[in-house]
Amino acid sequence: DFVKQILSAPIVPISEPRVDINSPSNAAAEQLLKARILAELDSVDGQIMLKLTLPEEDGFYTELVEHPKVLRVVALSGGYSRDEANRRRALNPGVIASFSRAFTEGLSAQQSDEEYTKMIDASIQSIFDASNTAQRLIRKNIGLTERFCGRITNECQATCGDEFTARQDRA
Repeated sequence: DFVKQILSAPIVPISEPRVDINSPSNAAAEQLLKARILAELDSVDGQIMLKLTLPEEDGFYTELVEHPKVLRVVALSGGYSRDEANRRRALNPGVIASFSRAFTEGLSAQQSDEEYTKMIDASIQSIFDASNTAQRLIRKNIGLTERFCGRITNECQATCGDEFTARQDRA
């Protein structure tokens, strides 16, 4: 209901439902949450942003990322360490990072300016790398699929000849 109120103004609402990463049934909770979000999206006028905890299942939010009423899916580090948040983020293409806790991990008021700057730079780089890893994996998997399918096509063509070509043309 709040999302619908915000949509009536010229701003984009950000909905931030959370699943506790320490819950023994967080995968089931993620399933329920995603189903409810998808059901509610049909009644939304305009686009929204979703800020969600990184899921247990790789690529779990793809349906939300691709939904026309979702402007962005933003990942919360949700209490995961930076390394774990980055690992999970890299396995969820299209999801962007909002890692407040993971971003500040390792920072201390006792650090020198140089140490602090070095830690911030490393944090930014690791989150950036995790974001780019997902894109590289997608490109790599697409390339592997194309090469695999091409090899199978060539093998079928060599074995079946014109019959395979005729079946391919009808498909």
